[in-house]
Amino acid sequence: MPSAQWFGEAATDQDRLNRLVLGVLTVPASLYALIAVAGTLVMSYSRRGGEIAGMRMLGVSAGQVRRMALWETLSTSALGVLIAAGVVAMGARAYRGALTVFGGEAPLSVEWGMLSALTAACVLAGVVVSLAATGRLLRQSGVTMVASRR
Repeated sequence: MPSAQWFGEAATDQDRLNRLVLGVLTVPASLYALIAVAGTLVMSYSRRGGEIAGMRMLGVSAGQVRRMALWETLSTSALGVLIAAGVVAMGARAYRGALTVFGGEAPLSVEWGMLSALTAACVLAGVVVSLAATGRLLRQSGVTMVASRR
């Protein structure tokens, strides 16, 4: 077997192993992140009954409140993705700089599919939880919502 063919097959096997290890490490961390996102949103919406009551008293429709919750979630998620991308980019740049000091060079390989799926799952979890929490608050009676205002 020529050495070029052997190196090609070995690299393919290593890539498969790298993807497997990445999946094993990121799936539990991703599930924890999704639970943390959902928990944070539930806590934040549990304190917003008075705010939503005030908006409803001012004549804001239930649909408008839901759209506001949706846009808040989407804009917060987008900002989080941008901040995370910036932090990761700085870390990758520092890592690459440290490697060049020692005479090494490593290609940057990003699993875009897995990264995109994780990002979409976090955004989806945020949207579902925020709309569910808003819907629960909107189903409360006006008296209960006003009484919850502090």
